[in-house]
Amino acid sequence: NNIAGIAVALKEASCARFRKYGNQVVKNARVLADSLQKHGIKLCSGGTDTHLILIDLRDLNMLGNTSAEALEFANIITNRNSIPYDKNPPFFPSGLRLGTPGPTSRGMGSREMKLIGKWIASILAEVAEIKIFMNISNEQEKKEKIRKKIINNSKIIIKIKKQVKVLCKKFSIKKRGE
Repeated sequence: NNIAGIAVALKEASCARFRKYGNQVVKNARVLADSLQKHGIKLCSGGTDTHLILIDLRDLNMLGNTSAEALEFANIITNRNSIPYDKNPPFFPSGLRLGTPGPTSRGMGSREMKLIGKWIASILAEVAEIKIFMNISNEQEKKEKIRKKIINNSKIIIKIKKQVKVLCKKFSIKKRGE
């Protein structure tokens, strides 16, 4: 089955449709990176030439874990990620990694990438404010519960979560051949 899978992948990758898709993935990543930067988010490389974007959260004094959790609550899936010269351990990195193959596969383009960038920046700003509030308490377990409760009740994050659902319904996942 491995050989058959490789054969199918190579056949699909040789089609013009796949090249068009690959180009759109990179274009979407560039637009998303530009949108994030326009909204004050620092990127590790100042942009992207690939399908991936790496956000540097150090200026916001945030961890990738907390950021990824808040974005996931709003149905925006990212990964915590170490960044170059990160002083934090890999399990608590200062970065956030996101890619554009998923939204591109749904048919999203530049307009949607600009909107997603705005949403991500808004959520990160909200989480940065929550983090300032959380520095008051010293008990880690108590802070964790309070932080989750605040994130789950944030009017900004809840509003964006609803907007993400509307966008995803508009660009639903299609079955092969539809």
